[in-house]
Amino acid sequence: MIKVIDDFLSAEDHKNLHDNMMGSYQPWVWNQSHMYDDLTYKMECLPDRENQVDYPQFVWGVYMDDNIVDPACYKLFKPILNKIPHSKLLRIKCNLNFPYPRCDETKYGYSHTDNPYKDAYTAIYYVNDCDGDTIFLDGDKKENRVPPKANRFVMFPASVFHCGNTPKKTDRRVVINVNWIPL
Repeated sequence: MIKVIDDFLSAEDHKNLHDNMMGSYQPWVWNQSHMYDDLTYKMECLPDRENQVDYPQFVWGVYMDDNIVDPACYKLFKPILNKIPHSKLLRIKCNLNFPYPRCDETKYGYSHTDNPYKDAYTAIYYVNDCDGDTIFLDGDKKENRVPPKANRFVMFPASVFHCGNTPKKTDRRVVINVNWIPL
């Protein structure tokens, strides 16, 4: 169900992506919330868990609504896209999280799914070494945690509830979120 692949890209492709995304010249946009109340899900329909916290983050939209939003970045992500057998790309979005005092190892972001498509997949590509696990929740609300690691790719069905956590020891957590429908 949840597949973790380390060293997903070649060292050269990862370094290129890392150096570009971790630099100072990227178009990160402030979001007051790490959640969106849109057609993907409604906030009132999310699982209610007392240990979930909303936190702000910076985002960077690359591909949304069948449009390339950032052509230069889209080209930068080609090594990732070339390794995903997709028939329809749904979204590419980058998240930059920073330490947030209301989050700790027991309090983390709202669990959610990324899209409503039955056969879709979601992947998280970790750009940098950091802390701030991704938490997956099964039907019994048991947690399965995947720690961030640079060049790690985590793939799972889009129907799986998941959430992120903010870093505590490092200055930022940078991930690429890709959603697609497979071939």
